[in-house]
Amino acid sequence: MFCQLDQVKQILDMASAVKNILKEERFLNIDLDRKSCSILYGLLLLKDYDVFIQRGTVSFEGREFPHHWTEIYLDGEAFILDINLVSSAKVENRSEDIYFMPEEDAVKDYGYQALQEYGWKKEDCQREIWQRVLKELNISKNVDQVLEEIEEYSL
Repeated sequence: MFCQLDQVKQILDMASAVKNILKEERFLNIDLDRKSCSILYGLLLLKDYDVFIQRGTVSFEGREFPHHWTEIYLDGEAFILDINLVSSAKVENRSEDIYFMPEEDAVKDYGYQALQEYGWKKEDCQREIWQRVLKELNISKNVDQVLEEIEEYSL
């Protein structure tokens, strides 16, 4: 039987794989938050999770910054799933890590403010990155097949 603890493990395994791959890209690319959301959204959607990409702001160092993150519903409760690949000694409460917490805690502790839902776009993340994430998760499907399935489910 697949329980909520199994769901959390599955979600964190996916997030960890995405973080590991994007960590190698962080000095070469911008929009890493959008790339991570694109992959996480797709992987979670294919596993039948109720998932959305949110565009809004996150607060740290007393300022708001534009940001994208994944919002996932488990048993009707909203959770924020986010991968931060920027660490700063100045920011005590925001380090390089995976953030997975109830939405109300994310708003209170990290200043997440959703402005609008962001639609999944295949072009938000390169095929090569998708390929590496699928390999890390031991998913043997072809990248194009995975992207087509996500596109179909996203409609």
